[in-house]
Amino acid sequence: MKSKKIFAILLTITFLFSVVTLGFSFGKAATSKKLITITTHTTSSQPPAVTDLYKKKLREKFGINLKTIYIPQSDFVTKMSLLFASNMAPDWIRTLRPEYNLNEWIAAGYLIGFTQDEIKKKWPNYLKIWTKEEWDYLYKIVRYSDGKVYSFHGRRIAPVDMAFLYRKEIFDRYNLKFPTTVDEFYKTCVFLRQKTGKVVYLHANPVAGQLSLWAFTGIFLMYGLPELAPRQISYVDPLTKKFVPFAFNQNNYRQALILINKLYKAGCIWKEYATATRDQLDKFRTQGQGIIMWAYPANIGTYNNLYRNTDKDTNWVWSKDIPTAYPGKAYFFKRNPLHFADGNGFNSSISKEKLDRLLQYLNWALSEEGQIFHTYGEYGVTYKKEGNKYVYMDHIQTPTNPSGKYSLQDYGFPFAAPNGFMKAYPQAVETYTPIYAELAKTFINRPKYYYIREEPMMYTKEEMAERAELESNIMAVVDEYCMKFVTGQLDPSNNKDWQQYLNVLNKVGLQRLITIRINAYNRAKK
Repeated sequence: MKSKKIFAILLTITFLFSVVTLGFSFGKAATSKKLITITTHTTSSQPPAVTDLYKKKLREKFGINLKTIYIPQSDFVTKMSLLFASNMAPDWIRTLRPEYNLNEWIAAGYLIGFTQDEIKKKWPNYLKIWTKEEWDYLYKIVRYSDGKVYSFHGRRIAPVDMAFLYRKEIFDRYNLKFPTTVDEFYKTCVFLRQKTGKVVYLHANPVAGQLSLWAFTGIFLMYGLPELAPRQISYVDPLTKKFVPFAFNQNNYRQALILINKLYKAGCIWKEYATATRDQLDKFRTQGQGIIMWAYPANIGTYNNLYRNTDKDTNWVWSKDIPTAYPGKAYFFKRNPLHFADGNGFNSSISKEKLDRLLQYLNWALSEEGQIFHTYGEYGVTYKKEGNKYVYMDHIQTPTNPSGKYSLQDYGFPFAAPNGFMKAYPQAVETYTPIYAELAKTFINRPKYYYIREEPMMYTKEEMAERAELESNIMAVVDEYCMKFVTGQLDPSNNKDWQQYLNVLNKVGLQRLITIRINAYNRAKK
């Protein structure tokens, strides 16, 4: 009898020891983890969090003390490059884009690359957010010349999320319909400028510190240029099926500049379009400025709130039509890439312990539990459950509740509801952004409506290094001359001025870049 009791006690001790050991091995309990500090960054100067639920979760569940440094968006590339060069860059970089020196940083050895096998082993849930067909395509887009992935992008929550927005109350006042051709667009803008005295056309987001080209991508789209042209620069024309190696020496780009210049001269475009910060743009809106925008319909509630401080009857709506330079022949809409623009990457100087801990968190973030947390926040604080549905509480700001007192960002999350991190919980998208389904239904598969997708390119290591410098110099010229053409310092309709622009492009290596891009496109097609 006594031996049985001793055996039972020993069995219990063995079981408890096994549980504790498993906790240490698999990281189930936060108390089993030594707290380590991992650095990251933010480019938004938002106020301190009401309660930082995000960092609290990382600390308690993964033993990560997340330290965030502020790097202004307007100076991001310069400051991050300096931090890399001085070995002081953050461990976890969350804003990686080709136009933000990504290729240069990879070439310099500042980032860690992963093979597909390494991704499958170290971050398996990342691959699970894509179908095989999606990943096969995406991999060709994001891979570097060595076949490794250095920048990991989340999954966009909608196939279509942009359209032209306009103030319906002003259009109704003058019995106007939203234009469907570029000629109508110009005449409508000039008419509204004369009648209201307002700047008519506003870009959706600030472009300070970035290429000023981004202010006019909606207008570029009217001429069959990719909405993401400042990033893609090459594309396949959906009508001719021909590869265009460089977008900004084409006649359709020139025609777009001619229209923008005419609008600028007529006072329809804000003179600060190239230098405005987000705060300055929002202040301009609160003054009632802007009647047409190329923007996000999901933000209509936010725009109405801004404008109603001055014009209480403001009623922004989105247009089911997109003006075109080719009426009756072709209309172009923006179909989103599979992935978000910003990618996540890791400083090559990060320790193995920190990287393993960070990857453990990132893998959990894409589990169902992680998706719910990153999309909704914390139960009882930012969301509740109604049956099988997760529902934001009334004080949380969402596209359907723009007057909510707090956004998820006020609780420390680096994103707003219902975007989530890397992949939003689908239920939230369906519930809070039904507009995306309407946009897709309106534009996808519509007769004579076309979209331009990013084409996979395959560069050699030598081409990548050469291309990085060439594109940096060439796009600086494009942006400089875009501003000159828009503001009237040069006339885009004048052949001599246009040739001057082309000559400067060729002088800084455009023809060599075109050769590299044609070769890379042909190589990827094999």
